[in-house]
Amino acid sequence: MATTDSSSSNRMPDSTRPQDSPQSASPHAGSMRRWLPGLILIVGVSATLASPMVRAHLTALLAPLLPSAPAAAADAHDHAHEEADPDVIEPTPTARKGLGLKFLKVTRSDEQRTISIPAVLAERPGQSEVEVAAPLTGIVTKVHIVQGESVEPGQPLFDLRITHADLLDAQTEFLRSLEELDVANREVARLTKLTDQGTVPGQRLLQIQYEQEKLVASVKVERQALILHGLVADQVATIETDRTLLPQLTVSVPNATGLAPRADGVHTLVAEYLHVTPGSFVQAGDKLCVLSDHAELYIEGKAFEQDVAPLTAALRAGTRLSATFERGDDAGERLDNLELLFVANRVDRQSRTVDFYLRLPNEPASTRRIGDSHRFVDWRYRPGRRLHVHLPVETWSQQIVLPASAVVDEGIDSQVFVRDGFKFRRVRVVVRDRNPERVVLADSSDLKPGDVVVTQGAVQLHLALKLQASGGADAGHHGHSH
Repeated sequence: MATTDSSSSNRMPDSTRPQDSPQSASPHAGSMRRWLPGLILIVGVSATLASPMVRAHLTALLAPLLPSAPAAAADAHDHAHEEADPDVIEPTPTARKGLGLKFLKVTRSDEQRTISIPAVLAERPGQSEVEVAAPLTGIVTKVHIVQGESVEPGQPLFDLRITHADLLDAQTEFLRSLEELDVANREVARLTKLTDQGTVPGQRLLQIQYEQEKLVASVKVERQALILHGLVADQVATIETDRTLLPQLTVSVPNATGLAPRADGVHTLVAEYLHVTPGSFVQAGDKLCVLSDHAELYIEGKAFEQDVAPLTAALRAGTRLSATFERGDDAGERLDNLELLFVANRVDRQSRTVDFYLRLPNEPASTRRIGDSHRFVDWRYRPGRRLHVHLPVETWSQQIVLPASAVVDEGIDSQVFVRDGFKFRRVRVVVRDRNPERVVLADSSDLKPGDVVVTQGAVQLHLALKLQASGGADAGHHGHSH
């Protein structure tokens, strides 16, 4: 077979090529018509897979090659797209109900500018914790409480079998003095009768009465000594009544001074740490347990040096401060009317901060019992939780103040949504000051008093508006529903 040139073999004879149409504007119009179905397919695939911006670009680029009807439809569609307001959204009734929208009418009011200072809940040094020590040497025979249990003053904590020689000697002396006093009392009664009869001189009776008074004083002193050794008045009374040595000692919750005042007069302590078990040998002064009083806590803040001046001014003026929790179930909860107790007089060398303290009254959140003996109290506020103290430093007059949830931030822009019937219009605002609870707007903002803004659901409206602008599936082609 003869070899032919590929370029000549692909040529069509002039007689077989179709004649150009008089309407052809280009010498390559014939080739373009041959490839037109493929190009249309490419445009369709691109319009399906590409982003709205790419779709619009490809459609404009290939418009001369597309039929007139699709081009006209595209032009009409682009015209409708230009008429859509990108700052207005109208949710369906179902969507409005699902969003749970809440609203607020914009007004002006005076507002204090505050600075936020980190703080933590802390126990009161030297007052919140009570250490219970062994009053004498002995062996622990019983532990009446469990760790974490709530106890009250006078409640039994531990039983100790007494091995302390000093207490045994004190009890012995107390019993001996009691017996001698009984003898002296009987002798005084006998001599009194004989003296009245004239049988015994009065000087003898007077001498016995002196001895009686000495024994009464000795018994009184020895009774106090037993109490100082760790016995309570009822235990001393038992020794005096039964005239027997006390074999064991019960250590009870002390009536410690410095406990936070309670409206009901009951001081509830928590057994934080137990240091002994049954059978433990303890000496006088050994730590048995630690009790904590959480009825009142401190808010311990750490202010930088530049914040000390307004902090000191607030202390001198008696200004009440507020604070909000940082984390937890009650994150964002606001504590108002907090009393500023004092500001430290020195700067920490490491952190370069100044400590200050506020008083926080506490209250039980719940109480539960295990059996008939153990009671547990859950306090509302726990030491160690982190907060932010809000310190006022300046007062602004006639400002627009909104809840923080009403302002949506996107990059450096901030915006709110104003209700207009069933539509919501996005209004860009300028933030002057903010904290986790509220936002103060600058006067340059377009928002005006009397406008009704969305305070709950603003973020969802913002996301829906972005979806509408980007042509999401729910918004329809180019962001419109057809």
